[in-house]
Amino acid sequence: MNKKINNISFTFLLFFMTNQLFTSAGLTHILELSKQNAIYVPVLSYIIGLIPFYIFIKYYNYKEELNFYEKMNYTYKKLGKVFNIIIFLFISLYFTYSLSALNTYVQSKYLSDTPSFIITILFLVPVVYLVNHDIYSICKVTFFLFIIYIFEYVFSAFGLIKFIEIDNLMPFIDKDFFNIFKSSLHYVCYFTFPMFMLLMIPKSYIKNPKTINRDLFIGYTFSNLIVLLIIIFLISIFGIDLALIFDFPIFSLLTKINFFDFITHIENILSFITVLTFFVNTTLSLYSMKLFIKKEKIFYFFIILCFIISIVLFNNHTNTIRFIRSFFLIVFIPTLLLLIKRNKN
Repeated sequence: MNKKINNISFTFLLFFMTNQLFTSAGLTHILELSKQNAIYVPVLSYIIGLIPFYIFIKYYNYKEELNFYEKMNYTYKKLGKVFNIIIFLFISLYFTYSLSALNTYVQSKYLSDTPSFIITILFLVPVVYLVNHDIYSICKVTFFLFIIYIFEYVFSAFGLIKFIEIDNLMPFIDKDFFNIFKSSLHYVCYFTFPMFMLLMIPKSYIKNPKTINRDLFIGYTFSNLIVLLIIIFLISIFGIDLALIFDFPIFSLLTKINFFDFITHIENILSFITVLTFFVNTTLSLYSMKLFIKKEKIFYFFIILCFIISIVLFNNHTNTIRFIRSFFLIVFIPTLLLLIKRNKN
């Protein structure tokens, strides 16, 4: 690869990958488990998550010229092909979920009268187009999307500060420590599993590989901070009981924003940050699928198959919640264990 990926763009990619599940069902699940204590979950999860993050960094530094599938083949030889098939299927299911989540969000908030398959196709076309270029193009687009995200996030934060009520955060410590810990483990799974897809991009593609570990750590820290602030806003503004009923908590927060008592209903613009997150996750997961599938016809066959499954399997929010609560917990530990072993030859 003649082009090199800017460290900042790659870090922004990590930010989007780790945040998707906290835009909807994942965040709702964390609130359900820990309730008033949810504000402590990102802090504890940040500490626990340093373990899988360390494993991620170690594996990323291993065989810098190889992508994830190639490293599996190198490390596990013939057994690596079996592992790669399983990993590919996991990623395909994640792509299907991301595609469906994007469709559900857009349909519920913007295009309620538009059929699901049309919305999905409208977003799938630019995703496929971008994936058919190269990872450099994906990272370049991600850089500009992150600029938009931060601008909207800061603008939204200023609009929400006046609605904060400290009393809604009381009591600051509810003695249900078991659910805090349980919720933190779920959080770590939701946060770090999508991050592993970044291993599909060899370290040799990075413009300044010597500082990438530090840059990724900064991205990991910043991403956790954003989730923490979202949880604080949710509970302090709505109270935990009301916050639990929202399918898309971030959108519900943005409906509160108004400026000068006459600039209202701007949530449809600001909530585009959620669409950006879904878009990046869908793009990178499809790129990860393409690395495994060498033949173009088979690649497009899987896209169509995932498209159909996204419409059928994730056709309502209940199915999405079930997927969130089971899938990531099932695949997280095996994936982590696979990364621990490295061939020393």
